[in-house]
Amino acid sequence: MPNESTGQYLLGATPAETHRLQTQGGLFAESSGRLLRLAGIHRGMRVLDIGCGAGDMTMQIASIVGESGQVIGVDADAGVLAVASERAAGAGLANVDFRQAHVKDLSPDGPVDAIAGRMILVHLEDPAAALSSMWRLLRPGGVMTFQEVRLTTVRSIPPVPLLAQCVEWASQAFTASGRDPDTGHRLLSIFGDAGLPVPELMAAIPTARGPAGYALAAGSVISLLPVLEKANITSREEVDPDTLAQRLWDQARANDALLILPELIGAWAQVPA
Repeated sequence: MPNESTGQYLLGATPAETHRLQTQGGLFAESSGRLLRLAGIHRGMRVLDIGCGAGDMTMQIASIVGESGQVIGVDADAGVLAVASERAAGAGLANVDFRQAHVKDLSPDGPVDAIAGRMILVHLEDPAAALSSMWRLLRPGGVMTFQEVRLTTVRSIPPVPLLAQCVEWASQAFTASGRDPDTGHRLLSIFGDAGLPVPELMAAIPTARGPAGYALAAGSVISLLPVLEKANITSREEVDPDTLAQRLWDQARANDALLILPELIGAWAQVPA
């Protein structure tokens, strides 16, 4: 991607990554739904979902805005958009439209009532510039809301050593690529640097006990493996991607561990009416 305000998606474009995104969407759905409603997204709105991936949050928004509303899901990856479109059609959602575009090339055919995104700003070279550009797409009274993680807050109680290693690997991959793995704690300053009104903020800490959360952790490391190897942080042999998820889950079960997923920070601001 061009590097003015966009950036490369570090986790790649593979079927495994698309599956990981769907697992993530399920685990984060409750926290994201709470943020969307607090931000003021409601029935009848026309909403732009930035970096929609496999469409999980797009479909959440579609259920909120209802048949009288519309959601436009935007992503740069045509492959993941095909999956998102198929999933939305299978769910019977007629108020969803998916479009391939980079952040800097957004063209929603007129002003929108809201712009939303989850875990997208971390991938942008200049997130403040991106927000400033998107802000101009909102109609008066419109709202912008983004949710980002603090990756380093992932942990288990009691500790699972392999999980701690996975969190360290993933954090190092982002840092080595010039990204902040804890972008969530910068949302206030990003909105400020973009010249936007001071946003409202919320924090959520989702948890998980089943294998899905550990599959998400393993999948993140596996998707980041090319970055990890290029930066000489670890190797495919050390990660052993074919067994990583199972080894994580085995350690978690042995310790009866509760998984604390990444802290999610949400921010929203409204265009003056």
